[in-house]
Amino acid sequence: MRKISSILGTAALALALLLQPASETSANGTSENMSIERVTELALKENPLIGAAVEKTNQARARLQGARSGFGPKLDLGVSGSWLENAPFSYGTGTVIGGPADGSSVLVTVPLGFRETYRTALSLSQVLFSSGSLSASRRAAELSLSASSSEETRTRQAVRNNVQVAFFTVQRSFGRLRVAEENLGISREHLKQVEAFFRAGFVAINEVLRVQVSIAQAEQERISAENAVRTALAGLQRAVGSPIEGIVDERRENPPKLELEGDRIAVALKMRPELAGLIASRKAAEETARAYAGRAWPQVVVQGEVSRTDDQFPPGSEDENWNVILALQWRLYDHGETKSRVNEAKALARELLHRYKDLENQVVQDVTVASSDLESATARISVAREQVAKAREDYRIAMLRYETQVGTNLDVLDARASLVAALNSLVDSIYDAAIAESKLVFAVGDGTLLF
Repeated sequence: MRKISSILGTAALALALLLQPASETSANGTSENMSIERVTELALKENPLIGAAVEKTNQARARLQGARSGFGPKLDLGVSGSWLENAPFSYGTGTVIGGPADGSSVLVTVPLGFRETYRTALSLSQVLFSSGSLSASRRAAELSLSASSSEETRTRQAVRNNVQVAFFTVQRSFGRLRVAEENLGISREHLKQVEAFFRAGFVAINEVLRVQVSIAQAEQERISAENAVRTALAGLQRAVGSPIEGIVDERRENPPKLELEGDRIAVALKMRPELAGLIASRKAAEETARAYAGRAWPQVVVQGEVSRTDDQFPPGSEDENWNVILALQWRLYDHGETKSRVNEAKALARELLHRYKDLENQVVQDVTVASSDLESATARISVAREQVAKAREDYRIAMLRYETQVGTNLDVLDARASLVAALNSLVDSIYDAAIAESKLVFAVGDGTLLF
């Protein structure tokens, strides 16, 4: 038994060294613990989900730039060359100098073009009137950018919430590990008392065996608690999105104080970025429908071009030509293509309106559940404290009665089990309240309220 205890003690020391990079060395050589604030800050910089959301916003910003470019002129440079095996000729009759002496007419051939033709052209085009399609496309792109920005904000809030929940889960596992170690410590002290009574002949061997069994169980509970710490740390690292060191047991006694004034549901309906994002997406769909509808109406474009054509490259300036074209284009029939696209965009707008109403109901439910969980967990803390105090006193009395041989060994074991349960309940209630606070902040939609 002592050999097993020694092995387990060595394992516990190794785990403590592994889990207790209690501090992180800064540039000046000092050590600083990875608090929840620092872990959250690291996640907001390193989490890949935030990086993906940022790039999605950049895509929307690029689409907006593309929509705005439709209002500006377009300048094109074209260079072309053509080569003909046999150039076309024009046939006719005429007198050729040095021809027949009688002055009779002969058939002459005149080339109509070059065998090699090179052309360079510089053209400038500008949309003068688009029946509102360009303006609608630009507004749709602006609203889509607003929707993407709202989604990015919510992603940041989700990452913040996930990290905080994972951090409090780590702290809960540390707390349960403390309880397991305390349980093991008082169990060993109890074993010393029982063994002394056995050597004195006051108790039978079965009482020693019963306490040894309880110690083995306490060892198993500690091993499980240590594994829970490792698992929780892995979960925290996953939530942060990058390796972390320096997480220590903060021994929190109370959850952070959440200051949230006013009606929480009303605040959430105002603050939740998804709601603003859906509104922007719905309006963007409506503007897209207007843009498609505008393309079915007249479009006016002006285009100017200057070009040079010659049988040598580059063409000479003496062969320079220019022209200006003012064109009106009106698609009278497209076999229903425009109508189908307009109907699709309008249907999307109506879909997003329904989703907005559903999200409002979801927000109300999220805030209600999170508020209830917070109130329940907070109320449990005071009850759990009182339970721990009574359980400690009960255990002290049970041990005192056993030492004076008034109480039994079973009384001590039962009192210890009650104490362990009370301690775990206190740890759970504290971190349940902390997690509930984080979830309530997330449900409200303002991640700055927690700190």
